[in-house]
Amino acid sequence: MNGAIEDYIFSQTSAIRDASSLSQFKKGLESGVFTIILDAIDEVKPSIREKSVNKILAFLQKYPFCGVLISSRHDQKLESIQEFNVLRTKKMNKSQVIDVITKLDYDESVKERLIYKLKNGLYEELKEFLSNPLLITIMLLSFDHSADIPTKLTSFYHQAFEALYHRHDAAKGAYKRDHYAALPVDRFQSIFSCFSFQTYLSYKFKFSESELIEFFRASCNYINESVDPNLIIRDAMECVCLLQRDGLDIIFSHRSFQDYFCALFIAKYREEDVEKLVDAVASMESRSNVLRMLYEMDVELFEYNWVLPLLDSYIEKTGRLRVDSVSGLTKIFSITFSEINVDVNNSKVYSVTIGRPRKPAADRVAAGWMIAIMNASNSDVVLHHDIFKDPIWEDLNSLIGKIQNENPEKYNKIVSRINKSDRNEKITTIVIEPRDCEWLLKSNLPNIFNKIRDNVKLYRNEILKRREIRRINIRTILGRKT
Repeated sequence: MNGAIEDYIFSQTSAIRDASSLSQFKKGLESGVFTIILDAIDEVKPSIREKSVNKILAFLQKYPFCGVLISSRHDQKLESIQEFNVLRTKKMNKSQVIDVITKLDYDESVKERLIYKLKNGLYEELKEFLSNPLLITIMLLSFDHSADIPTKLTSFYHQAFEALYHRHDAAKGAYKRDHYAALPVDRFQSIFSCFSFQTYLSYKFKFSESELIEFFRASCNYINESVDPNLIIRDAMECVCLLQRDGLDIIFSHRSFQDYFCALFIAKYREEDVEKLVDAVASMESRSNVLRMLYEMDVELFEYNWVLPLLDSYIEKTGRLRVDSVSGLTKIFSITFSEINVDVNNSKVYSVTIGRPRKPAADRVAAGWMIAIMNASNSDVVLHHDIFKDPIWEDLNSLIGKIQNENPEKYNKIVSRINKSDRNEKITTIVIEPRDCEWLLKSNLPNIFNKIRDNVKLYRNEILKRREIRRINIRTILGRKT
């Protein structure tokens, strides 16, 4: 999208393209006649997302009376724009889930058994991922297939896929759908996993028929399967219902399927460079579902092949740094964060910036992979949490007052930085960077970085301890054989 957002919207929605019509459209934006809906901003490639968000910000400033609604997965920069109110969809409650099942055209006895289980504790175990009617429908198919519903996210998707692949039409008794490609379930799964991994990394969520054929042909070649990709596509759309038509395009029936099969592809990959696959996924900000599923599927692969090298590198780079010196504090700051946003009201960290998303995770500042680990582990492992615990300084005026007495020139530079505002509005946060460490040395920041460094060392030792215990147990098992 080149040029301003309003020009692009007009070009895509108006049949009349003359200058007077564009002028009238802009007057409507200025007066608040229109509401602009921008869907799926998280699907914009990382290399151009920052530019796109900046254009949205410019649009908001230019047309303050125009309503703008954006849908996106979590995006820190979007959520930090003061003009937006952030709303999140709520999980469906028990009565809503049961209401959806009741209305489905399906075998009544199966529905009754599932509803009974949901009323007697199953809902509480599954509510984490019963977020929409499609997943509820898949849960019903899965329950009919195996008479049980797993409570782990990845097990749920595995069982759901098995049910979809082998499903019978409830209206036709035990009639089993034929598959066009006539592949065993594991071969189809391997092809679809490769397809999902390719498209995930390419930021592709909708496809033309020719694009889809090329992706599936490459996936068939990868697993050395000589099958017509058109037959795989028909299976994926008609028999297994993982893909569906959306106008002229073809899309995933639910984006979570792409996440699951992408994670499955990594978990089954057995080459030495597997960490590059994890790193490629981790570098794609705001998309934590794949790593979370991979963590569930194979925590040893995740920790041994990807996490440990990052922890070792961080310890090697920061282990000998003296955080009570300007040079040491500056270096550990730049290795860990790009920027830190401090709330003016309570002097606590509001958010951290993790670097440019288009760089691989291992090349970004450490907070990038720290946040990826936190998301993957569902917040069981949080290495950088100490940055949010305590105030960065007890009193900012007192802190810079001490600097004023020591070095008036430095004081003037600090005050100039703190008072800088792009929109002449009341400042609610202060942005600090590694270059500020000359005066941050007198703040609580050195102590915070010491704690983060200790957290990294502790997590590394825990991983190594768990690995050694597994190795001892394996030696014991093998010893019994002899």
